[in-house]
Amino acid sequence: MNISFVVTYTKTRVKSPATAIEYDRSFPTMWAALNFCVRLTALGGDALLIAQYIGDREDAALEGQSLSDAIEHQRDRIEAA
Repeated sequence: MNISFVVTYTKTRVKSPATAIEYDRSFPTMWAALNFCVRLTALGGDALLIAQYIGDREDAALEGQSLSDAIEHQRDRIEAA
């Protein structure tokens, strides 16, 4: 079974979401995806969504406040290590 996690993000925060250029990047684990999001936000980017894929089908997604909370929790784990 092939599971992957795709982060949809912008490289910089923009005032108008309609003008944002979105990028996608794939990761083998949620841990790796969240680590990328922590680095991304520290550099001024904006993580919009983490989608979990099983095979070629989207199975679950993390976005909005849930994504922000997960990134903050990951940041705390990294700082505690």
